[in-house]
Amino acid sequence: MLQHEYNVKECTAARNAFVPVIRATVDNVEVDIVFAEFRSIATIPDPFELRDDNMLEGLDEKSVRSLNWWRANEEIIHLVPDVENFRNTLRAIIIWAKRRQIYSSSLGFLGGVSYAILVAKICQLYPLALPSTLVKAFFEVFSQWEWSYECPVRLKPSVENRALGELAWDFIRNPKDLMQIIYPIHPHGNSSFNVNMSSLKILKKEFKSGYKVVSEIHNNEACWSKLFEEVNFFEEFQHFVVVTARAADDRRFRRWIGMVQSKIRILVGFLDSCEDISSIRVNTEHFSPGSETDNFVRRWFLGFVIRRRLRLNDLKSHFKNFRSNTVGAAKHFSFYQEDMELEAVYADRKQVEEMKKEQSQFEIPILPNTSAYCADLQPTASSSAETTRQCDDGAPAKVRKTE
Repeated sequence: MLQHEYNVKECTAARNAFVPVIRATVDNVEVDIVFAEFRSIATIPDPFELRDDNMLEGLDEKSVRSLNWWRANEEIIHLVPDVENFRNTLRAIIIWAKRRQIYSSSLGFLGGVSYAILVAKICQLYPLALPSTLVKAFFEVFSQWEWSYECPVRLKPSVENRALGELAWDFIRNPKDLMQIIYPIHPHGNSSFNVNMSSLKILKKEFKSGYKVVSEIHNNEACWSKLFEEVNFFEEFQHFVVVTARAADDRRFRRWIGMVQSKIRILVGFLDSCEDISSIRVNTEHFSPGSETDNFVRRWFLGFVIRRRLRLNDLKSHFKNFRSNTVGAAKHFSFYQEDMELEAVYADRKQVEEMKKEQSQFEIPILPNTSAYCADLQPTASSSAETTRQCDDGAPAKVRKTE
């Protein structure tokens, strides 16, 4: 139904994902649609209070995970001291994250809920601060945060709910999670479980870079627009991996590219184990060649830095494992077809530039204009005092706190 709407693009159903979701772009706005089945309820009550944990009784696991997105966002609104300041700050942080290409949970970075929890944490720590101060505090606190299993980011204590069969969040059960940004509702899971070693390094780097920029802004040495400058991905790297997915028709294509994108972080893990590669980064934008003959083709680019001479045979073995893993997953969920193609190849910068010239232009997502947000972030003339405080989790934070 959505695919036939004139203002809907990029409509993809991820039926077999950890959280089943329909992703679509409606009027250039990215939308995620999730589903939950209430088998034990004959009629939907009004009001329907989904924040009540008891509403989860009798639901299957996928329905519970689907509701978590809405329940987490609703709970966050009830946990921040000033909703308007929270929303304005979160808008700025999400635009920054998209410009810096670190907004994608499926590709190993952070998604919307994780960023919302981080911003809400700052709002709790500095309840009187305005958005300009909260943005600065966001980068200062999380550029110094001790990202370890012993220091999770949480908005309230996790409590046991034995009636629903769920214990409070316990890092001992999840020691491999590199970042711990905990849902504020039952079940208290980790919203950042997809983060890997490479993406964690990039996130730390971007937090520190962001703090440097906002410090310049608060010292009147730069404008807010500098914070929202896009990362120059293709100029940053000399070496690339190009992942290309193809299918015969639109229906197969949508299912196939959803599976491929969910497995790219596994390819990153394979390449991370390669001794010749010192760092690797995924371009979170996907690319679709504009030719009519390439309607059902999508490409992703991964840039990497090498320590010494690169052995292409090592890369080819990782590419083969990546393809086998992805095809095997599609077969497991019974939708793989022989016309679903997947290849991963090495390319240098010159070859990538040629790929970009093959078509008139790649299809690139439209990012919002930041001028309005820059205006909203301008600090007021109200007095401020230098405040030093200690986060309750042990992370130091020095910010200008508006009184």
